[in-house]
Amino acid sequence: MDWLSLVIVIVSLGSIPLAVSMARARARSPRLWFWIAFLVGPLAPLLLALLGGRNETRASTTAG
Repeated sequence: MDWLSLVIVIVSLGSIPLAVSMARARARSPRLWFWIAFLVGPLAPLLLALLGGRNETRASTTAG
């Protein structure tokens, strides 16, 4: 295994706990984001950053 492959593997594995902690901070499912990070690697934290926090006021706006 050359050094570039090793770097890609390390970055991909490192993105998993980062995505899980970002999901917890944004009130999203950590288990779901674990698997998303496992499948797409470093793109998962980017997706979480773009999505932002979960909107909790959805139920109150549709009830009225």
